Amino acid sequence: ITREQAKRDVGPGWSGILDRLYDKLPKSVYVTQVKEKYGSLRFYIGSGSNRTFDIIEVAEKESETTCEVCGEPGEIITKGWWRCRCPKHEKG
Repeated sequence: ITREQAKRDVGPGWSGILDRLYDKLPKSVYVTQVKEKYGSLRFYIGSGSNRTFDIIEVAEKESETTCEVCGEPGEIITKGWWRCRCPKHEKG
C-alpha cells in the first residue's frame, strides 16, 4: 500500500503520522494494510526487523492521542464506535 492509499484509508488528522512513519521505514518493507481499529492506527507489513516494528509501534501509539479528523491532541472515545478525537470533533 502506498503512502497516498494509506492516507485515504484513515482520517486526515493522521496524515502527518503516516508521513513520518513512511519516511522512517526501510524501502524494502512491504505495507499490506493500514486502517483504524479501536480508535487508533493499525499498520501491517509483510515482514521486518525489530527496529521496523518499533517504528510502527511508536506511530500507532501516537495515533492514540491525535485527533483522526484534524491532527490536534485528542483521546480515544469509547462510546459507540471507538475513535480518537479532539474536544472540537468529539461529537462528530
